Amino acid sequence: NVDLVNAEILQMCKENGYHYINLNEALSDGYSMISGASEDGVHLNPEYCEIWLDYTRTHYLPEV
Repeated sequence: NVDLVNAEILQMCKENGYHYINLNEALSDGYSMISGASEDGVHLNPEYCEIWLDYTRTHYLPEV
């Protein structure tokens, strides 16, 4: 389950002082990539690359 794995990654990031950008909030239904996002289940289609980029732009931390 994508959400369970991401929860583990988030916890590891918190423990080590890293910021975690959870792209699955934008690209997953919690179990797998949203329908239509990829032809092969791995590589994003161009319109979903735009979603990825927009999400990253709004969820990064500026230099501290």
